[in-house]
Amino acid sequence: VRNLTILSSGGDGVYVGSGAEDVVLDCSGKGGLILANAGASLRGVTFRNYQTAQSAPVLYLKSGTASDIVVSGGGVALKGGECVYIGELAEVENLVVTNHRARAVNAVGGTLRKALIRDCQAGSSPVVSTSKSTHDIGSALEDVEVRACRTTSAVIFELGYCDAARCTFAGNTNANRNANCVSLGSSRLSDCRIVRNSALCAVAIVTEWMTSYSVWLRNCLVAENQTTSRAAVTVPTTCQYFLLENCTVIGNAADTAPAGGTQLAYSSYANHLKMVNCIIWGNTTGGAPADVAPGGNDFIYQNCCFREAADEVFVTSASCKDNLACDAGVKRNGKLRRLSPCRDAGQVLSWHATGHDIDGNPRVLDAEKGGRVDIGCYENPPGPGLRVLVR
Repeated sequence: VRNLTILSSGGDGVYVGSGAEDVVLDCSGKGGLILANAGASLRGVTFRNYQTAQSAPVLYLKSGTASDIVVSGGGVALKGGECVYIGELAEVENLVVTNHRARAVNAVGGTLRKALIRDCQAGSSPVVSTSKSTHDIGSALEDVEVRACRTTSAVIFELGYCDAARCTFAGNTNANRNANCVSLGSSRLSDCRIVRNSALCAVAIVTEWMTSYSVWLRNCLVAENQTTSRAAVTVPTTCQYFLLENCTVIGNAADTAPAGGTQLAYSSYANHLKMVNCIIWGNTTGGAPADVAPGGNDFIYQNCCFREAADEVFVTSASCKDNLACDAGVKRNGKLRRLSPCRDAGQVLSWHATGHDIDGNPRVLDAEKGGRVDIGCYENPPGPGLRVLVR
C-alpha cells in the first residue's frame, strides 16, 4: 500500500499483513495500526486525530519493522495503554512522538532506534518502559532522545532488561518528585546523557540480587538534576554486582539525600559494587557540598575523583587526591580543562582498546605515554605540540 489516507472505524485496528508506505492514518474511528507478521513493514506513516476513548496503541507492532513514523497527539489524553508498542523482535527506526497523553513507548523484547519523544505527559504510567519478552528476549534503545516529558507519580523511564546506548534524557519531570527519572532493572546504559531532570533521583538501580556484573553505567553524563531524598545515582542496600565506569556525575542537587552525587548502598548486604574512572564533583545536599555517600560492603573505588572532606580514602587516584582542595578541572558540560588532574589519570579497562567516549572519540590516546585514558565520560585529545621553526 502506498500514498494512501486511511480512516479507521468502529474501534478496529487496521492490520498490515505485508507492507505500507507513505500512509496517513486518521484514527478518529478510535483504531490504530497493527503489524502482526514477521515480514510486515511500515515506512513513512503519519498518525492523526486519535481520540480520548481510544484504548489500543496507535501503533502496535507484534513483529515486523517500521521506520519514519510520526505521532503527534495534539494534547489528547487517551483512555489508556501506550502510544507505540514494540513486540518481540520488532524494530522501529526514526520515530517521533510529541504531545502525547499516555505512555509513549512500551518495548517488550523489541528495538527502538533514532527516536525523539517530546512534551508527553504519562500521568501514573512511565513515558518509556522496556521489558523482556516471554522468550527472555530483552529490549534495546539506541539514539533515543526524550525531552520535556512529565509524569505525576510514576517513574519517567522504566528500563527493564534493556541495553540503552547514546540516549539523552533531558528536562523531564516527575511532578510529585516521589519516583525516579531512570530506573534500571537488569539493564545497561552506555554513552547516555541524563541532565536537568527533576525527580526522586536521576538514576536508580532497582535490580538487587545479581551474580555477575550485568548492570552498569558506562561513559554516562549525569548532570544538573534536581532530586529529593536520594542522590543522583542511587544503588539499593541489597544490590550486588554493579559497575559505574568512566561516568561524570556533576552539579546535581538533592534536598535531603546523604549526597547529591552518588548514594552507594551503605549496608552489609551490598557487595561487589565498583566505581572506576569516575568524576563525582560539585554535587550538593541542601546547598552544602556532598558528592559521595559511603559505600557498602566490598565496595571498590578505582581511579576516581571526588571531594569529601573527611573521606580522602575513597579517592584512589593520587593525582586527584593531591588536588582535593583545588578543582577536578571539569567544565559545566562535563569536559575536562587542559590542566585537569583527571587527564591521563584513568585505569585502562578491557573495553578501552576498541572503545570510545560519550562523543565517540577513541578512549586510548597518548600511545607514547603507555596508552592512558582520562577519568570521566569524555576523552580529551592531546593538545597540539610546540613547533619551533629555525631559519
